[in-house]
Amino acid sequence: TRAGTENSPDDRRRLRILLAGAQIALGPMFLVVVYSIIRRSDLFTYVPWPVEMGALSLMALFPITLITRLVSPCKTSEFARKNVTAASKQL
Repeated sequence: TRAGTENSPDDRRRLRILLAGAQIALGPMFLVVVYSIIRRSDLFTYVPWPVEMGALSLMALFPITLITRLVSPCKTSEFARKNVTAASKQL
């Protein structure tokens, strides 16, 4: 994976968390799709209701993982601090 080629430990950590979040969020739905292909049926036709709801619910974790891992609070606060410092010097 690309997580091993990043220089910054923080970037590697972010990529590992993003990969784990994607696997947890999209993995069950992938299994449902493979099951439907093997059974040659429509999606969710022979899938039990709790499995269906679980797979769909876990898919909501993927955007949350993207938001929390790709938006860097450290870089954002550093950017804001530089702008506040520059603005205060102008006063």
